[in-house]
Amino acid sequence: MKKFFLVITLITLYSCSSTQDKKSESYDLVINESISNWEEIEKDLADHAYKNSKTQSLLIINSQCRKYNNTKLKNMYFDLFPSTGDTRVISEEYLKLHNRDALKVSSVTSADGVERFLTVVLFKRNRCTYDFILISENKTYLDADTSTVINIIKGISFND
Repeated sequence: MKKFFLVITLITLYSCSSTQDKKSESYDLVINESISNWEEIEKDLADHAYKNSKTQSLLIINSQCRKYNNTKLKNMYFDLFPSTGDTRVISEEYLKLHNRDALKVSSVTSADGVERFLTVVLFKRNRCTYDFILISENKTYLDADTSTVINIIKGISFND
């Protein structure tokens, strides 16, 4: 199980963080309040990483500046998560976050026969792209934690 989370995390983080220099990253995102039941964990290559102590869900937050300036949100999603036979989209929704268009995609994926549920929220702000990736053990936890993630995003501020 730990190996699965590690593989998913590394795949996700690789596309956003590993090949970029520090000058292209955004350091202006600030989580404004403590997140109930969520504890900060080793972030490795992510900007921020949290684990829910009750549901064991993981929240990985990344930012990338300038790389995706002219890329549509849906294309960015497919860049982050290339289509595989083991992934099925559950829902896709456009919403407004921080007065910007945002894309929220929930999906179920499988690796080594273990199913995991994901919600990815993407939005752009001031030439930077922000991705919030929620990984959960089941759809019930995903649904509960997704609403928390949306509230976290609504509550963040930016050091401009």
